[in-house]
Amino acid sequence: MGPSPHGGSRRGDLAFTVSRTGAGYGADTDQLLSSAEIVKGAGTRIGDLTQELLTSASTLEWTGPDAEQFRAELESQIAVDLHALGGRCEAIARGCGRDGLGHVILKSR
Repeated sequence: MGPSPHGGSRRGDLAFTVSRTGAGYGADTDQLLSSAEIVKGAGTRIGDLTQELLTSASTLEWTGPDAEQFRAELESQIAVDLHALGGRCEAIARGCGRDGLGHVILKSR
């Protein structure tokens, strides 16, 4: 196919979405669906790495008040934020798919 009105070349259909700010974005549907899978995988990996970090921190040979403060902050703030980030990536990926008519849709929430 010819060039897309949004730049680049079109291999498939063109998906269109409107952001929360009202800006519109066009994307090749195959690229959009492929990107969603990458984002989903990244979200899963963030969750896995967060769990690995927590496990490693709990087995450190480090004692004392600073060690306890570090572990507490890691568990109560950093890990919570990382899990939220991973979950947000997975939610974004879940929001991208095809509707019952085969149209690519992208929901921001």
